[in-house]
Amino acid sequence: MASLLASKLQLLLPLTLLLLFTYQPTTAREYRVGGDDGWDIGVNYLSWSEQYRFSTGDVLVFSYVKGQHNVYHVMEEAFRSCNTTKGVIKTYASGNDRIELSNATTLYFICNIKGHCQGGMRLRITAERTAASGGAPTLLSSPPPMSPSPSQPSVPPHGNDVSGGASGIWVPTLMLTLIFHVMLGF
Repeated sequence: MASLLASKLQLLLPLTLLLLFTYQPTTAREYRVGGDDGWDIGVNYLSWSEQYRFSTGDVLVFSYVKGQHNVYHVMEEAFRSCNTTKGVIKTYASGNDRIELSNATTLYFICNIKGHCQGGMRLRITAERTAASGGAPTLLSSPPPMSPSPSQPSVPPHGNDVSGGASGIWVPTLMLTLIFHVMLGF
């Protein structure tokens, strides 16, 4: 009986270590585009976006005065040219637009109010695949050249955990408990 228990523990220890070292909790984060300044003229969105690493499941929140701005999700060419005659994927105009990053890809957003995109109201972000969705992450590439916009001081981080959990430790704890019960016959 003791040797059976010892052999189970010998198998359990490497399995436990493997689980603890490979488990990567993932939580969706919410980002207020532009930080405290929101979606507005005069914000350096290139500088803002370079502070973060976006992942699938994250949410971008575009906050602005309704009627003064809008958000157009566009194709790359419309982003580069600030021309929305074609290449518009979706438009938003609520003043508090929430956009979930559902795929690992590069996304392009502009304000379509005359002169705003040319004045710097455009954002390019790359969402990487989360560990939970599998596969290799998408690499961040260098952003396209943009028209100069006024330089802003570094915006403090505005990523908020929206996972609802206090920590990511409950999954490995649950898995370890199940392994102990199965292996030790409890």
